[in-house]
Amino acid sequence: MLIVESRLILLNSQLMFHLSLALYFAVRLWKSPQATQQRWIFLVFTALAATAAISVKWTAGVTPFVIALVSFFGLLFPHARLTLTECGIAATIAVSAYTFLHYLHFKTLPNTGQVGHEAETPRRDSLLGPSNIKTEPQATTLFRVLRSSRPLSARL
Repeated sequence: MLIVESRLILLNSQLMFHLSLALYFAVRLWKSPQATQQRWIFLVFTALAATAAISVKWTAGVTPFVIALVSFFGLLFPHARLTLTECGIAATIAVSAYTFLHYLHFKTLPNTGQVGHEAETPRRDSLLGPSNIKTEPQATTLFRVLRSSRPLSARL
């Protein structure tokens, strides 16, 4: 759930949606009977919603942590305590979904369009590999003019 913040839609609305969804599925998980298909479905949905919330902003990490504590120790719903296997499967689903979404993001990143030569750094190349994006000479010249130390009046 990689979302770019813009002036039209801020990240907090998506964050609140995914956190509410994770809490909703967690309550449904805690109220579901032990060892049923319904319980496994809500386990998967809770893990995916919590992953989506953390993918939007890392500050959302507190809610999935609280869900995990309540689920594992049975703090509010003692009869709905999750087994270690269920907790492990939920964690595996969450980490896999989070990693896969970021893999897709970084895999498609080099194909997002033209960038100036300032993005061609050894650090970027070590993360994404060498870029096959060619910069236009006009963009490079404009960038050099803007970075020069001469006053604005001398640049015009």
